[in-house]
Amino acid sequence: RDEVAADLAASRQSLHELLDSWRMNLSKLQEQSHIESQHTAAREAEATSAKDKFTSDMAECRRQVQRLWTETTRRQQRLFEETRAQLSESMVALRDEVAADLAASRQSLHELLDSWRMNLSKLQEQSHIESQHTAAREAEATSAKDKFTSDMAECR
Repeated sequence: RDEVAADLAASRQSLHELLDSWRMNLSKLQEQSHIESQHTAAREAEATSAKDKFTSDMAECRRQVQRLWTETTRRQQRLFEETRAQLSESMVALRDEVAADLAASRQSLHELLDSWRMNLSKLQEQSHIESQHTAAREAEATSAKDKFTSDMAECR
């Protein structure tokens, strides 16, 4: 019995040592699990913070893009209106310039036509005078011929 009691005591002692070892290992595992949980929570917090920052940056980027889009659209509209106004002014100025050129051309043509008419009138007048001179010379020649013919008839 003493042997059995000694074996039993030794077994109990071994069991206690084994239990203490397991408890220590369990405690270490729990501590490691707790540390890992803290690291995981820290990483999750960092990931959430990074996600929130990304979402915030993305929202800011969208606001800036929208603002730039709006500004660009306004500038394009303003430039379009300015260009249209300048084009309209240029067209009016060009129309006035063309009208002035046309009036000057008409005036020049009118003066040229008046000059041609005057020259034509002078040519017609000169032609009429020359016709009268030719007719007068022909009449004189006919008269001289008739006189010559009559003088010749008397001489015979």
